[in-house]
Amino acid sequence: MPFQPNQSGNAKGREQGVPNKLTKATKERLKAVLDANLTHLQNNDSDLTNGERIAFVKAILPFVMPKLQSVVLREGEPINHFKSIDINIVK
Repeated sequence: MPFQPNQSGNAKGREQGVPNKLTKATKERLKAVLDANLTHLQNNDSDLTNGERIAFVKAILPFVMPKLQSVVLREGEPINHFKSIDINIVK
């Protein structure tokens, strides 16, 4: 029997919107590796070639930084891609 929309079949599973703890921990570790080695990767005295340095950063970066999406704006179309932000200054 196929699952209905928004039903995983696991009543004790993670609720929708709750982040995966393992993924979060993995991202934090990869960010720490990148942060700890960034200076070393930038130095030319490293054992890595320029291509290897770039490949290393390129491989880890998608797990550390969110991926950006391009937005195409056309004249006359409503802009629904951006959320408005209200700022109230209280003295």
